[in-house]
Amino acid sequence: MLRYGRDLYNFQVLSDFDLETSMEDFETAHDAKKNRARICTWLAKGDEAARMLSAKLSQCGEERPCYSGACHVCMRRMRRGWSARVASAVRADDEQWTAVSAIPGETFAIGKLNQFDPRVMKARLLKQIKRSQLVSKVALGGIDFSVEIRGAQVVWAPHWYFLIKGSRSDVSAALKKYYPTSLFIRRPFEMRMVDKEKVLRAGSYSLKAAFFLKDRNRPGNWLKPINRTHWLEFAPLLDKWGVIARLIDYGF
Repeated sequence: MLRYGRDLYNFQVLSDFDLETSMEDFETAHDAKKNRARICTWLAKGDEAARMLSAKLSQCGEERPCYSGACHVCMRRMRRGWSARVASAVRADDEQWTAVSAIPGETFAIGKLNQFDPRVMKARLLKQIKRSQLVSKVALGGIDFSVEIRGAQVVWAPHWYFLIKGSRSDVSAALKKYYPTSLFIRRPFEMRMVDKEKVLRAGSYSLKAAFFLKDRNRPGNWLKPINRTHWLEFAPLLDKWGVIARLIDYGF
């Protein structure tokens, strides 16, 4: 079981499972540095905690990485390690795997995301799995975040993306009941069978460094990256939580 971000940072990535060489649209090292610099600039104009985080990210380097969940450069390397770990486990297994996107009913107003605790969300999912016929299976994934707009409401929506050993019917029977539809969340539980030839990309979705605003009032659920205001709230929390708090590696 992974315990620290540095475990992912130092994970030995085999060439067959390397996002850097296998996915053309994977964030380049140059873009990761640009994205980190932009966030540092925003944080430097924030409160004391934001300014301290800006300094921490600015001092990050190859010899002394910061391992922060808010650092695009460290996250890029940790995503390579995590995706390789997921892909190698799934590819080597003979059973069917299912990719799941699951949105709990709880959302958080802008400015209130500090009320969210990833440990609580993780504990709930683990309990759901352990109480089901999937108790002996393996689940690998992570918590993603988006800013959702529906009607006049604008909220943070933490949600799961994970890969779990089992058929779609078994996974649906075990977990779908915990993620009911609501006026705000119309499709809280979605699944698809994992194509093992494309499992590296699927694994990359479970640990992200880019986050989006989704306008549900527009056709096609219009997307754009979260903005400066969102990052000023979000980045210190990503740093506080750490990367491992966002991940689940049940049964592995």
